[in-house]
Amino acid sequence: MTWGKNGGYHTQVYPRLKLLHIQFCVGQRNKTYRQPLADPFPRLQTLICRGHFPFSTPIVLTEGHSHIRHLDIDLDTDLLQTYADHRVFAKGSFPHLYYVSLGWAERDTTSRSYISMELYSMTVELCATAQIMRINSTGTTAKNDTMLKIHLATNLRVLDMPRHKVPFTELIPLLSGLPALQKARVVLGDVPTQNMLRMPTFEQINEYRELFKSHSTSAWALGISDLVFGNSRRAAEFLVLLVDILSSIKRVSISYNCTRTSYKVVNAVEFVKRRKIYKSNPAIEDVEFVSSASW
Repeated sequence: MTWGKNGGYHTQVYPRLKLLHIQFCVGQRNKTYRQPLADPFPRLQTLICRGHFPFSTPIVLTEGHSHIRHLDIDLDTDLLQTYADHRVFAKGSFPHLYYVSLGWAERDTTSRSYISMELYSMTVELCATAQIMRINSTGTTAKNDTMLKIHLATNLRVLDMPRHKVPFTELIPLLSGLPALQKARVVLGDVPTQNMLRMPTFEQINEYRELFKSHSTSAWALGISDLVFGNSRRAAEFLVLLVDILSSIKRVSISYNCTRTSYKVVNAVEFVKRRKIYKSNPAIEDVEFVSSASW
């Protein structure tokens, strides 16, 4: 225990604690709480807190820069400002970070788009060394210029964005820009078109092939948490086209909670694979499309 001058207040230090997991926390932070005199968790490696983040001062994270390896917390508007002032999430601030997941406290009603982009930007800054990155926030469409920042994450092996809609034409460059990637999960979105129900023609398929002929990925597994398409058949068309272009993908898992009934999409995939244009790529037959809760 470390005491302040004249014994006015103290900091309780837990020198052996390596894992702190708060399953769910509610309440209000005490903004008058004094700054701890020392790092309260000097050996902490794993910090998980769902819901309301209880620590009113940034010292748990600023002091944790040197030893936290697994960071999984929910933020809110007040914390964003405090952490920005103290550069808590500055690029390279957690040099030993292996896993990072930033979410949003449900009680905070800030704009969805603002939340998503803020969390995405901060998480990308932290994933220069991290191998697993998860953004657990209210869903929105990720903006292309922001998405491209993730290409700095050369060590990233798992990318999990279960509520972020990524259009087909942006997903391919995203997956291709991560040289160590093995698995990814996103909400797959349609491409802008006047007819959201029409199937892509042979000519359009060849245009996409030509557009992305220089793209490849090391990822072998893709999770689809939702599909934003006009119908199941059109969704299936773009899933098959995706694995036609990115041939390293060998498993596509479509969530049970998908807006488009997952088993209907999986069944439609079998019809799409029979189209004459895909006969030149027999490797498509080896790709496993499944309706599953796991990915």
